[in-house]
Amino acid sequence: MLYDANGLPLAYHDLDSGAGTESNLGVSLRKTASGGSVELGTPSDPMHTTSLIAAGGILNKISTDNSTTAVLGSNATYTGTWESCEHFGEIGVMIIASHASATDGLKIEQSSDGVNVDSDDKFTLQAAAGKQFSVRAQGKFFRVTLTNGATVQTYLRLQTKLHTVRGKPSSHRIQDSIVTEDDAELVKAIIAARKPDGTFTNMTVDDQGAIRVVEVVSTGNVQQAVRAPVKNGGNSSLLVDGDPTPVVFTYPADSLKDLRIYEIRVVFSAGTTQFGAGKFGGIVGGLVNGLLMEIVSDGITSELAVIKINEDFLTLQPSVNLLVDQTGSSDVITAGLNIGGLMVLKAGTSDVVRVTVRDDISLGGTNYLKCFVYGLKDQ
Repeated sequence: MLYDANGLPLAYHDLDSGAGTESNLGVSLRKTASGGSVELGTPSDPMHTTSLIAAGGILNKISTDNSTTAVLGSNATYTGTWESCEHFGEIGVMIIASHASATDGLKIEQSSDGVNVDSDDKFTLQAAAGKQFSVRAQGKFFRVTLTNGATVQTYLRLQTKLHTVRGKPSSHRIQDSIVTEDDAELVKAIIAARKPDGTFTNMTVDDQGAIRVVEVVSTGNVQQAVRAPVKNGGNSSLLVDGDPTPVVFTYPADSLKDLRIYEIRVVFSAGTTQFGAGKFGGIVGGLVNGLLMEIVSDGITSELAVIKINEDFLTLQPSVNLLVDQTGSSDVITAGLNIGGLMVLKAGTSDVVRVTVRDDISLGGTNYLKCFVYGLKDQ
């Protein structure tokens, strides 16, 4: 608030009597002859306000010493001039060139003394693809360099701008693909989720570093957990002779309820499970045709795996809860193929989980071989 010579506000109202008294102080604005400032007050008793431009380094600024339109020859380099950036928060570069740069050809270099390069941000430019890059102004000095690729440029427009306030690193449309030359900020975060009781907990990952996501469709119905083996007739043991006639084991769709498949697990036991020897259990040379695992979901058949040798149990992808136990009299392997609820056996259809034995594995030292289906069935 401004006051007059008697210490009273320039405009005031007497609340006690209701009669107001208003006082005005004349103010004159004039520009000095140099144009560097504006005077508030009278010529004999001015109040000065300093021009932002005259202060230097306050407003955004185009760096002419690090901007160019001069085309570059084959493998030639443009080197800008070291320039102070201590009053700025961000260095921004906008560039387009007729031809691609060398690998990591564009560099935004920063220095504490204007002589040595203490840090740099490097980018590779594509031909005729305009881009913007921005980095935090951390050093006292900066400069921009550009090394061209093998082809002589026909045009180049490189402009550098210093910003007092940092903006976002760069702009991308949602529909655009992310490429490795986009500048980005590294973000590390903990994902928390709200539980039904209203409290929050941090989400966890499995042994492979993947977030375990289980989709439950909200239908208002209770869901029944299913754990069942694939069968051929009433037999669930896969230790059969499938050569020359394959033997098919299935778990079919329910007649009334959809079954959402979360995992298909194989459990295998043999007297010995040597790895690197090309064996299936004790069968030398492995299986010729292999154990075929498939799922038919919504009428579409997907091949999940073909197991011919012991190592194939270890390469089920994406596998979960893999176990190899070679401590007892018989070795045990169990591996689950994680479907994650993404495939559904539609009720009343021919959808099915199917395992086909196409070799004779009734002999060869294998003690146990079954395949189990895990899922949720709507009720």
